Amino acid sequence: MPSTSSVCPPRHRILRGEHLRARQRYIAKREADIGDHVKAGQLLAEIVAPELDHQISQAEATLGQLQAALQQAQANRELAKVTWDRDGPLVKQGWLTRSRARSTCRP
Repeated sequence: MPSTSSVCPPRHRILRGEHLRARQRYIAKREADIGDHVKAGQLLAEIVAPELDHQISQAEATLGQLQAALQQAQANRELAKVTWDRDGPLVKQGWLTRSRARSTCRP
């Protein structure tokens, strides 16, 4: 019966807390050691990358700002629609000029 696990020789030995290449990345947790039998999909190590965490935080903050801007734009659009629905009939009846109606529809 063939074995479903195998041992692969390590290409690099990295100690806990050691830098990985030029960027700041650290091994936070090591789940397997050299020579251990592992299963497919098993977590071998947890790498922490502070600069990437910072970039993710910035991107999430930007996303929040853009979502708020979208909500504001949608509210402005709704206000303009309500204002036009109110002023449109007055323009048709001649009680309000078209230019005055346009200026009241702007946020």
